[in-house]
Amino acid sequence: MLSGEQGQDGCGEGRADLPEGNGQVPEDRSRAQTAILIQVDARGPYTYIGQASAGAAGATPAWQIKRVANANPTACDWADGDPEFDNIWDDRASLPYS
Repeated sequence: MLSGEQGQDGCGEGRADLPEGNGQVPEDRSRAQTAILIQVDARGPYTYIGQASAGAAGATPAWQIKRVANANPTACDWADGDPEFDNIWDDRASLPYS
């Protein structure tokens, strides 16, 4: 499975092609050496997993956020229905997921 593709369970493995400081995914991913910031928040029935470039503030739209159902860890959804780095980590509990 390629990085960023969804597995049979729909969760995928996340994306390794994190955007650089300007929020853009580098054209030549083989040379990209971007530091990764990962946040995990297990609250209530869900665990939220967020990735962004190192230094990204939780209030900036620079996050890829996945919501995993604790009762069924193979059931997960992406914020806004896609794995893009355009979500706000601080809003993770109120974002639409699909």
